[in-house]
Amino acid sequence: MKRALFYLALLAALGGLAYLALTASPGSGAGARRGRGGPRGPGLATAVPVEVASLTMRDLVAEGRFTGSLLPRSQFTVASKVAGRLQRLFVDIGDQIRSGTRIAEIEDEEYVQALAQARADLAIARANLVESQALLDVARRELDRVLKMRQQKVSSDAEVDAAQAQYDSRAARHEVNKASVAQKEAMVRAAEVRLGYTRLDVAWSGPPDVRYIGARFQDVGALLSPNAPIVTVLDLSTVVAVIDVVEREYFQIGVGQTADIRAAALPGQVFQGRVVRLAPLLDPVTRQARAEIEIPNPAALLKPGMFVDVRLTYARRTAVPAVPTAALVSRNNTTGVFQIDLASRTAAFIPIQTGIIQEPWAEVASPALTGPVVVLGQHLLEDGVSVALPGDAPPAEPARDGTAGRGERGERAERGERQEREGRGERGEGGERGRRTEPPRDRGPTPQPERPAAPGDTPRPPADAASGGRGVAEPAPRFPASASAADLPSGTAEAGVTP
Repeated sequence: MKRALFYLALLAALGGLAYLALTASPGSGAGARRGRGGPRGPGLATAVPVEVASLTMRDLVAEGRFTGSLLPRSQFTVASKVAGRLQRLFVDIGDQIRSGTRIAEIEDEEYVQALAQARADLAIARANLVESQALLDVARRELDRVLKMRQQKVSSDAEVDAAQAQYDSRAARHEVNKASVAQKEAMVRAAEVRLGYTRLDVAWSGPPDVRYIGARFQDVGALLSPNAPIVTVLDLSTVVAVIDVVEREYFQIGVGQTADIRAAALPGQVFQGRVVRLAPLLDPVTRQARAEIEIPNPAALLKPGMFVDVRLTYARRTAVPAVPTAALVSRNNTTGVFQIDLASRTAAFIPIQTGIIQEPWAEVASPALTGPVVVLGQHLLEDGVSVALPGDAPPAEPARDGTAGRGERGERAERGERQEREGRGERGEGGERGRRTEPPRDRGPTPQPERPAAPGDTPRPPADAASGGRGVAEPAPRFPASASAADLPSGTAEAGVTP
């Protein structure tokens, strides 16, 4: 029973302490909740500090920016058409060449012998053709003779048939020899072509007259197989920038459109180009279309493989109203700006239609704005919110009374706390003054060494333990009850004497 009463008393004490803490803490209670207001709620309205910018007239350009890579307008590889050892190489990387320049030579002994063999076979075929022609002539004359004798009833029909058969056989043989000659002639031409493949010359039609060796793949002495690459020839008079265009910008690009080209390796230089090809389809994987831009490169400053920054101009407008892009905000999926009424220092959300956006400016197509717009702090704004501009005086501190959300009980607790702090301050100051004026403490006479008692001396009383062995304890001084801590002699507080 006693334990239950003890727990009940403890719970009651804790509840009382919690109630006192809630009622005595500043800003607590329903009144404090009512008095605490923000820029969006009831109560005391607080101005939101913002920065603004005025509407200006600007020349704006709508452009697309792309990153592309450069390719030569014309590029081809010189390769070996026949197998053999690379005997000579007349060019190297970076050399300038013209049409008809010999690039390399392949060992040709085998192909020279093949050509000689083909020519010999052709000679044999031609000799066989001459022989068959002579035999055919003999057979024709014999057939004519037999036919005349048959008309004269001298020869028989069997003789005529035999002469005719011999003539037909020799005529067929002659045709075979003629075909053989044609075959051998073709073999000679093939051998000549193969022999010509051992000498590699380059040729092209049209400008430019000079091109460059871009890469070398073989060295002298290498054993080449058919179609083995040897060198690459480049046309650097014009280079092509290849860019990938997304669907959103595809219909803003057209053939013939001009472009500005910049390369990080050539700072400060801008090259002019023109769109020459635009793919009619988008890649199904990347959803991008290929566009090619030709760039004149007479000084050969731009090199294939370089990355370039491509800027295509879509539209250009002069003297249009514009605001900083930092002023654009979105409310309920609507783009707009917060316009400031300078007289009332309030912000109003104005939906706008933007035109050309060229960082850091955005064209205001509609409506016409009449005041400055917020460029910093707009994320805290709503329609009708008060704002504070740079240079405005700070708002006055609201009065602290009961209507500001502090009840009578809270005010009493606050006054009590303030008085308690003041009392602690006074006591602290008095103690400090006492410590500053405290003289050195008197610790009593210096103890003397005891001497042996002489006959006739009066015996001394024994030392009291409470006096610390110094003899009889002296009575403590008394002071008026009204004396303060500052009026006490130094060391009294330490000695435990109270007024």
